[in-house]
Amino acid sequence: MAILVERTLVLAKLETTYGVDAQPTPSANFIPVFDVSVSPDTRYLDPPVQDGSLSPRSGRIGMRSVEVTFSHHLVVKPKEGENPPALLCDPLLRACGLVPTDGTYKPISTGFPSVTLYVYFDGLLWKIVGCRGNVSLNFTAGEFATLEFTFRGRYLPPVDQSFPSSWGDLDRAPIVCIGGTVTWNNQPLHVESVTLDLGNDLQLYPSIAADHGVYEAAIVNRDPSGTINPEMTLVATMDWHSLMLTPTLQELKVTLSDGASDVTLTIPKAQITEIGHGDRNGLRTWDITFKPIRVSGDDEIQLSVAEHV
Repeated sequence: MAILVERTLVLAKLETTYGVDAQPTPSANFIPVFDVSVSPDTRYLDPPVQDGSLSPRSGRIGMRSVEVTFSHHLVVKPKEGENPPALLCDPLLRACGLVPTDGTYKPISTGFPSVTLYVYFDGLLWKIVGCRGNVSLNFTAGEFATLEFTFRGRYLPPVDQSFPSSWGDLDRAPIVCIGGTVTWNNQPLHVESVTLDLGNDLQLYPSIAADHGVYEAAIVNRDPSGTINPEMTLVATMDWHSLMLTPTLQELKVTLSDGASDVTLTIPKAQITEIGHGDRNGLRTWDITFKPIRVSGDDEIQLSVAEHV
């Protein structure tokens, strides 16, 4: 039987206990993604025994884990009861250390949630438990707002499993990067793209007692960074180099809408770390790299969701 690339399905559910299968279901935990890759990280142990032959001896597979990567187009879930609207990829963001409070996702530094991922490959099923990860955002004019995820989790080999006959698809349109606003210190900018990498440092905790030598995938540090590429202007209009050299930390805000809800990315204190220049359709641009800086801690990145009244 042929295994078709197009027939790929990803489910994600938050774990109550780390590393214990949360058993996501197609009806409740489906998340639309694309460019899905499951990459087992297996370490081959080659015996370094010396004797009279140059031929290799049989080795063994030692420590092993799994990396899962995929992309997702930003979708706002419909409002439920009195709860503020949330993002469809909510469990994925939480497992990357972005946790919502009153409709705003902010980074955390302890107590990181984890998810169980089920990845269906048209007849095969990968169950990856204990997943934590990193996310990068890419907002480009005229394109879908895209989030790129990387997760690490415990290793289990794939099993034969029939592809689900149905799944809980909201069939809600993703957000397109048109009709939005981008401001720096409340000054509107003409920007083609905004990127942001949460910069999580993912590490595996080894243990002799653990299956496959790994007992936890952990987020041990965070080093976020981002880019914007505004049109070049005179220094009198915006002195980017002075802002970098002083340094002056100012707010960057990006608001996008799907017509029913707004999603706003706010960097309260963006510090410019590098400035280059480019050419966009005959216009000169600044290629600016920035670093989100905390205000009082765990607040350097804020991703809020608000429903239109």
